[in-house]
Amino acid sequence: MNPYAVPVPPNYVPRTYNLSKDAIKRAKKNFSVFDANKTGRIDHNELGNALARVFGENGLPPPAPQDVAALLHKYDVSGDQQLDKKEFSRLLKELSGQKKYDKNSYKKKSKHY
Repeated sequence: MNPYAVPVPPNYVPRTYNLSKDAIKRAKKNFSVFDANKTGRIDHNELGNALARVFGENGLPPPAPQDVAALLHKYDVSGDQQLDKKEFSRLLKELSGQKKYDKNSYKKKSKHY
């Protein structure tokens, strides 16, 4: 069983972490490295690994599988259980507290990409 494919309770909100802006920039630049199977999208396993690396660079323990699943669910606008580079970027910005996104406005804006 995949550790990141856990059920997400209704109204579950992942917490905000103190991630540096430099770590966020590096993570966005390393999107293709995190995309291990080179599909142009990050699946739940790749997202868990990417976040573990970003968190580790900031002296934080890796996020819980429930957090990874909740983040994937929140930012996966297309519903394919994967994140493209723009979705991943938005996830990082909100996770670090740099910006807040409402899921409905995010979906509306994302239709234009």
